[in-house]
Amino acid sequence: MTLQTFLALLGDPLDGTASDTLYEDTFAVLAHRPPPRNLGFIDRTSSSLSVTVNGHEFAINQSPQLLKSQRVGGTTGAGASLKSILYSFLVACDALASSPHCLDHIHLIKAISTVVWSLTPLLASFLTSPTNPLAVHGILTPQATVLELGSGVSSIMALSFAVAPPHLRPARIVLSDQEYVLRIARQNVEHNLHTAGQWEKVRESVRPTFVSYKITGSTREASGRKVGRLRKPQTRLSPKGSPSATAPSKPVSAAPLILDLITLDWERDSLHHHPAFLQGSGMGHISLVVAVDCIYNESLIPHLIETCVDACSATSTPFNSVHPSRPRNESGTLVLVALELRSPDVLDCFLEQFTRYFKVWRMPDGLVDKELRTGADSEGETVGSGYAVYCGILMN
Repeated sequence: MTLQTFLALLGDPLDGTASDTLYEDTFAVLAHRPPPRNLGFIDRTSSSLSVTVNGHEFAINQSPQLLKSQRVGGTTGAGASLKSILYSFLVACDALASSPHCLDHIHLIKAISTVVWSLTPLLASFLTSPTNPLAVHGILTPQATVLELGSGVSSIMALSFAVAPPHLRPARIVLSDQEYVLRIARQNVEHNLHTAGQWEKVRESVRPTFVSYKITGSTREASGRKVGRLRKPQTRLSPKGSPSATAPSKPVSAAPLILDLITLDWERDSLHHHPAFLQGSGMGHISLVVAVDCIYNESLIPHLIETCVDACSATSTPFNSVHPSRPRNESGTLVLVALELRSPDVLDCFLEQFTRYFKVWRMPDGLVDKELRTGADSEGETVGSGYAVYCGILMN
């Protein structure tokens, strides 16, 4: 199976040339969203969280104190006007309309990437599930490279891949965000990597930050357990009737995983000139670009889309030299954008920009986990999750 067989499951792409079609889909998904919730954060007050993904538990540090910082730049993958981000984010969360104390939430905009969003572990759980269609159709393979844009402090996506069964672990995953965000991300990576096996730091450079970890060892194909703990042996009767202990599942050899953290500002940096993507870096072809809950402000959307274009085009020519056996018709990169449904204007702006350069699909509810379904594909007044997942392929 291939990328093309996966795309065939998605049906007709959204028509970017017909705004009515985009607006109809926007209306359909927004009509099924639940009432507004905690702005999308898991917990905006605690400095540490315990997050579980597919039975694996991670101890995650975050920085709620930055909620009160005076930082002027944006806190996702791009610096931007704080005033413009603030206004649109508050509108997107319905705070201006629903809360008489909306000014109490002004400082929240400064913590976009410094606290953990609820959508992140949900998408990580989906992507590391054995039944997810990207794995079934050969997009996520042990040879794949995954790039996450605006990855934030948690590193949950990378950690989830690191402890996944061997056939679901990519060869490389690249986390990217701004410098001060990556400082906390590195702490979370190094604090949790022991759960994935032996690891070593194989590269570290600054200006821009480019840190690489090599994870080796074995993973255990056991579900429903906490990371770092083995399930207790279960007692059962042998054929002769005497009790015997069932040993834990045998370790399964896994190929090394390279985990990179790189500084990347969508507004200022180009992947074409980033040291992590230069020829000879070993980066290779990017199979999947992931962006989780990065769509909340119209002024940032063009920079995000431009970075997605860079990621898809930059790995098409010189980077395939490290995989000379790869057929030219298999050089496509899938862009996966998962977002919380907030403002109709912001969602319309995103789809208009995304469809300008990409052939775009909204993933049908039947292909994603229940926690990610929009409810728009069901009959009746189904209440969705409040999230949506979009896929894109760069147009020629």
